Amino acid sequence: MRYKIWKAFAVFLGFGLWLAGCYPDKFNPESDDVGPLPTLEFSEASLEFRAVGGIDTVELVSNYRNFQVALVDEETAWCRTRVEGGCLYVTVDENLSMRERSVGISVTVGSGNSVLNKILTVYQIGMSPYVRIESGDMFFQQEGGCFTTSLTTNQPKWNVELVAGEEWCEITVVDDKIQVCCREYIGKKERIGVAIVYAGSESENTCKAKLNITQFGSEPSLIVEENIQLSAKGEERRLPIRTNQPSWEVLVPSSLDWCEVSRVGDELVLKPRANNGFDDRKTEISLVAGTFVKNLTLHQFGSDLVLMQPSDVVVEWRGGVITRAITTNLSDWRASVAAGGEWCSLLEDNDVLTLVIPEYENETGRETRVTLVAKDGDYEIRKEFNVKQLPYEFEIGGGDVEGWVPSDTIPGNIDITLQERDLLIEFYYEMNGDDWEKATNWKTGKPIGEWHGVTVTDGHVTGLELPANGLTGVLTDILSKFSHLRVLRLSGNHITGKIPREIQEMECYQKENIAPQVDVNGKVYHLEEE
Repeated sequence: MRYKIWKAFAVFLGFGLWLAGCYPDKFNPESDDVGPLPTLEFSEASLEFRAVGGIDTVELVSNYRNFQVALVDEETAWCRTRVEGGCLYVTVDENLSMRERSVGISVTVGSGNSVLNKILTVYQIGMSPYVRIESGDMFFQQEGGCFTTSLTTNQPKWNVELVAGEEWCEITVVDDKIQVCCREYIGKKERIGVAIVYAGSESENTCKAKLNITQFGSEPSLIVEENIQLSAKGEERRLPIRTNQPSWEVLVPSSLDWCEVSRVGDELVLKPRANNGFDDRKTEISLVAGTFVKNLTLHQFGSDLVLMQPSDVVVEWRGGVITRAITTNLSDWRASVAAGGEWCSLLEDNDVLTLVIPEYENETGRETRVTLVAKDGDYEIRKEFNVKQLPYEFEIGGGDVEGWVPSDTIPGNIDITLQERDLLIEFYYEMNGDDWEKATNWKTGKPIGEWHGVTVTDGHVTGLELPANGLTGVLTDILSKFSHLRVLRLSGNHITGKIPREIQEMECYQKENIAPQVDVNGKVYHLEEE
């Protein structure tokens, strides 16, 4: 009884204080520079609607009474909002298009100079088959554990299949949720698993979504998008940073004057200025977690509209899961496979296109073509690239290894030339490859494109990316002999000497991708140019 009396007294006291003007919104923004520090929480992180539309509510929890609510895109007519009694009511019209759509709702609270703004995202499914995973990326520490994510689809049936990592990862489905459990891991490097969600009828899977699963090893590691695209408009980007280290920091070159870079919690925040010129802007920043260093490329588009050409895909008969980064400053893009190429499944995920190619034991191999279409209003750009799966009897590799076929006998000259392979091995010994942090498949008969850090396109080495990999030794001009090299990254190692003039004259040369090195104490130093 005494408890009920005190509870009633507290309610009436709070009501009286509000009437007396003690509620935070009673502060006068004209006379009070700073009101109480505002707080704001949503009862739901986002709202999801089916194509038929409808009404849904979100409770707004704040120490302020008044809320300023507006759509981020003011021209959006299919979504409307109103606030009553601390609840945000969201009304969404029927979506008659085949595509899903989304909009952000900006909610602001505060008084005077003390304000807080948060964004609530509204998703609506289109009429076409649709499936979306709430969190498409899962990260596990070395000790393992379990995480759960939700799934949204407009299909009556769906199932999930592990296509990589089935030896150490287990998946359980309960209602519309997917639980992923990973066992303890004693390895050094992180390991990767991939799950595909198929949604549709029993006779035909009509849509797919990808779930990436990463488990850290014992060695210091940091995972983040490495090639970061920034719009010409100068829109802010926030990137989550995943690491197995207790802390991390960001290093920014002093010459960077067009983008503000900062750390907020576990996010890297980028605030570029608008780029009103036609030329793109590029620079590189570094993230340091323990002894681990990762270089990130910031790429801001100019005002001209572009869609970069992806490289062709070539796989052995065993198949695999292949990714291609999609670089464009247009608002939307889609990928499709040519008729007859349905054996190559396509998964679109933000700025990445994933190709899932099954095993194919056949003497003739098979080919298809993928078309990319990027749009911005009425403006459209198309690009195409080839996908080739080799015949069963061919094995891509290099050197005098059993089962290896010389490159000039493989259709399309898929393997790199023996000269370039020998140059890679020479570079391996110059940089003391036996002591590298990671040298997977180097000096073996595996396909050169499977050597750690090496990219092969049309029979030539086009990329060599070995940042923070424990390379030691004096840099020579050997890399200048790779005439098709387009990407070269060696920063964050322990390389000494000067950068040879022959390397400086290469098309792919960028000083910031080579010069920054780290000594045994973790201190950064820079190589000078000859």
